[in-house]
Amino acid sequence: MPENLNVRGMEVVDNKLLFAATEDGIYYTSLKSMHWKLCQQTKKIETKYVDLMYHNGILYATGINGELMVSKDQGKHWNRVIINGATGMYYIVLKLWDRICI
Repeated sequence: MPENLNVRGMEVVDNKLLFAATEDGIYYTSLKSMHWKLCQQTKKIETKYVDLMYHNGILYATGINGELMVSKDQGKHWNRVIINGATGMYYIVLKLWDRICI
């Protein structure tokens, strides 16, 4: 991962992978190697990523303008979810609510 990037959120997936939300996209690494790679699909969406969450086999990434990206295969493929009127903070509230209610 480039040294000058602002990491805004991190999440461990299945005790094997570590993901980082940055202004340049989502990066990931194996916990064993710590060699960072960029998830190319997240670079195509021009946003600054602010947070990550892994829950029930799904990895979620939120952007500063309300973008929501979802991966069901540990970050190999990402789908953009459109939430009208949402902001990145909206999803963070959902994240906190979900963790409190479990």
